[in-house]
Amino acid sequence: MLIWVGGGIREPYEPREVGRRRGVRPVSARARASDATTHPAGTATGGSGRHPAASAGEQAYRRSTELSTSPEPALLAHQIMSSPVVTTSPDVAGHDAARLMHERGFHHLPVVSSSGELLGMVSDRDLLPAAATDRVIGEIMADRVLTASPEATIRQVARVMMEECVGSIPLLDERHRIAGILTRSDVLRCIVNHAPVDLWVR
Repeated sequence: MLIWVGGGIREPYEPREVGRRRGVRPVSARARASDATTHPAGTATGGSGRHPAASAGEQAYRRSTELSTSPEPALLAHQIMSSPVVTTSPDVAGHDAARLMHERGFHHLPVVSSSGELLGMVSDRDLLPAAATDRVIGEIMADRVLTASPEATIRQVARVMMEECVGSIPLLDERHRIAGILTRSDVLRCIVNHAPVDLWVR
């Protein structure tokens, strides 16, 4: 489940159909099937239109997914999240937060209260203007943050990241405290290292 958090208010995230935001027309499974051409495995170019390299690539992919030593696909956010999470407080100076992100290689920092409640998020882009580094984080941060449960599926979180153009989503536990954070890099790493491609194109 994904939730907007901000100003002491928690609102369920209402998903949109992927593609609607940028005016892209979704392609149905039937349309994809009608546009695809089926060829026997190993058919060379000439009449079939299939390039030998494409056939070899498909065979390699099939072999890789059949290996018994292949890792199990990661399906839930908590399986690939980064934890523990480095956070900052709203009274920290912008230049100190910028230095922390630079030293640790982060692009986003959750902002929390003294009790650990999520108050907002600040990104390295928020701190790009020179004037921003002279202000405290509480004046710069985004105070409405999209969050998810650690039990949310990776597919669901990745879809929302794409729809909302966000680079990271904090994962909150049942006490509404940060259990981890899921970034765009975590999702891409999961696709490369764990998940067969067909998990992501259905």
